[in-house]
Amino acid sequence: MMKKTKFVAWLVILAMVITMLPATVFAADIEADDPDAVSIVEDVVEEQVVAPETKEVQPTTEEAVYGEEAAVDDTIIIIPSENITNRNRMFKVETASAVENTDGTVLLTIQMSAAGYHYFFKGTKDEAIANGDKPETWIAGTPNAEGKYVFQLPLTADEIDKYVSFVSISNTKYEEYKEGKGSFAAALYGRRIRLNLDEKTLLTDDWLDPAPAQHVDELIAKIQSQKFTSTTWADCEAAKAAWDALSEDEKELVEEADYFGLDTGDASKDDPLNADGIGENEILVVSFGTSFNDNRAATIGAIEKAIAKAYPNWSVRRAFTAQIIINHIYARDGIKIDNVEQALDRAVANGVKKMIVQPTHLMHGEEYDELQEALAPYKDQIVIVVTEPLLGEVGETAADVNTDKIEVAKAVVAAACADAGYKDAAAAEADGAAIVLMGHGTAHPANITYEQMQTVMNKLGYGNVFIGTVEGLPESTECEAVIARVAAAGYKKVFLRPLMVVAGDHANNDMADPDDDESWYSMFTATGNFDSVECQIKGLGELKDVQDLYVYHVNEEAPMAQTIKATAKASSTDYATLAKKAQTFDAITVKGAKTTLSYAFASGDKEISVNAKNGKITIAKGTNAGTYTAKIKVTAAATEKYEAAETTVTVKVTVKQSKQPMVVKATKKTQAVKYNKTKKQTIKNAVKVTKNQGTLTYKISNTKYFSISKKGVITVKAGTPKNSYKVTVTVTAKGNKNYKKGSGKATFTIKVK
Repeated sequence: MMKKTKFVAWLVILAMVITMLPATVFAADIEADDPDAVSIVEDVVEEQVVAPETKEVQPTTEEAVYGEEAAVDDTIIIIPSENITNRNRMFKVETASAVENTDGTVLLTIQMSAAGYHYFFKGTKDEAIANGDKPETWIAGTPNAEGKYVFQLPLTADEIDKYVSFVSISNTKYEEYKEGKGSFAAALYGRRIRLNLDEKTLLTDDWLDPAPAQHVDELIAKIQSQKFTSTTWADCEAAKAAWDALSEDEKELVEEADYFGLDTGDASKDDPLNADGIGENEILVVSFGTSFNDNRAATIGAIEKAIAKAYPNWSVRRAFTAQIIINHIYARDGIKIDNVEQALDRAVANGVKKMIVQPTHLMHGEEYDELQEALAPYKDQIVIVVTEPLLGEVGETAADVNTDKIEVAKAVVAAACADAGYKDAAAAEADGAAIVLMGHGTAHPANITYEQMQTVMNKLGYGNVFIGTVEGLPESTECEAVIARVAAAGYKKVFLRPLMVVAGDHANNDMADPDDDESWYSMFTATGNFDSVECQIKGLGELKDVQDLYVYHVNEEAPMAQTIKATAKASSTDYATLAKKAQTFDAITVKGAKTTLSYAFASGDKEISVNAKNGKITIAKGTNAGTYTAKIKVTAAATEKYEAAETTVTVKVTVKQSKQPMVVKATKKTQAVKYNKTKKQTIKNAVKVTKNQGTLTYKISNTKYFSISKKGVITVKAGTPKNSYKVTVTVTAKGNKNYKKGSGKATFTIKVK
């Protein structure tokens, strides 16, 4: 006897043929838990869903539809009519529903728009022809009251959201065939159907030959190889050509459609660094690689640029260790990136004498060991030194940490907090937020590095930061273990971020894919322990502090370039001060220097000199007023760690005119002259002028009775009445190039007696 849920499932299917049911079936109230009612419906189902001509072959019982082990909690899904797309107007599905069984299989029920097809065959047209005229092996439709046919198509779990081939058999053409008027093949029409249960959509279309798409998958599989051969580039080109030859519909049939179809950004923004003209000194930056274009430029490319900037006298080149990724980039984007052997061959051909190999790998793991093996055959042709990977030396226990690990921990946690909207880890912890950093993991003994990174986080006080790995090696870093630790600590918000140099396939898929039940995002979410789970898809290589760390690793083997910048503030003094002694100014500021600085006069006015050690400039004693400039060469000395650097800066000293130093005094308080009615009288030396600079001019205040000459001689006019007169003499010195114009006054009494 069917249970309640199965009964409801069958009611959904029966909705499509409801017009065929006798009215008496629905005249009474039928309760789902009423055994008699269920029996009635079962009987109706058995009678109505079987095509009249093929009752013996049409599945009609619960066992036939669901299988012997069918569960009672299967899911019923109605496909809205607006979600049904028919690309061929001659084949039109009007309504559809699906029963999803607990084992993932699906029974799809569809109602056609007419009665042109009485049978379907699941498979391709070629398979139907090979099967022959055997209606008992076909899927028979059932006409409803309107004469429209209803079909039930069984689908496996693997066929959901994929194109499934089937054949619709034209009733008219089939009858003609049986009458000897046509061929059996003429009655067969290749179709395909695609059911998406999550989105509740159904797509029908004409059958499409999968062979071209399958061929593309085969070509992709061929180039997904870690071994480079003489045909690798041609194989990549063949795969791309085959993909480009497909129609858009055919591309949907390619299993590995994302290989060419997924947009990962503009490949032209990334420099493959595979040019010749290297010179004698080369820095080879070796990375595993990523096919995600934007992230490759933002991580590996950024690291390479930082190294190139720091070592301008070295040629920086790139090599990837993952041939699979190299092939992917070339096949999809037409860009060739050297593998390690190709990069070394290029170096030999270019006459490189010394090569520094900087791996961007996280640790001294398997890839680092393989790199060392690849370099070995070339060490008799080039002097090759290999610097540390990002996290430096491994150490022996989980307690062994180093400066590199500490710096990376600080950088990635700061970035994660900033991206999550927190000031720092403490603020995130206060808000109940955990930061989970997902590394790759490895079976190599160096996997202890991940436990060391957890030790670093703990020592830095980042109690809400957890280290995990995709591979779950070491075991303490597997996803389930990390989830348990985060949940046990009581955090309700989780931010996932890769502990990887690049944010490529692992970050986008293993960590952040919401459609993958095994992604970390899905696994954290599925527990129901957290209010929110968010992903930050950014690689370590995007962080400036991490880029700088690679730069410093290279510095262990090569002196780093210094970029110094010198500026000078304008200096000034006045002539009078300078007339007494030379003046010195601390005018030059130098930034960026890593080593001892020295200074030298390069060109300009000789009145300026510079101290070779401290860079202070001096303007010579007695220098006339004016503006003086000179170029000073600034040199940062070369050391074992840094190359020498030079720059020039222009200094400017202005010698201003001094204030007029003139002193004006009256020689006597009172100057006496005798009254003379007819003759003028003169007074000489009434005013004494000293220290004057420039020509003098005089003025006297009482011009009614007195005047004064250019030489300062006062004239008392004839007939000036006897009296005492208070006068002021103003003396003006014109000044010169070193002194300004200035005036002085002397006040005294002229007594006419």
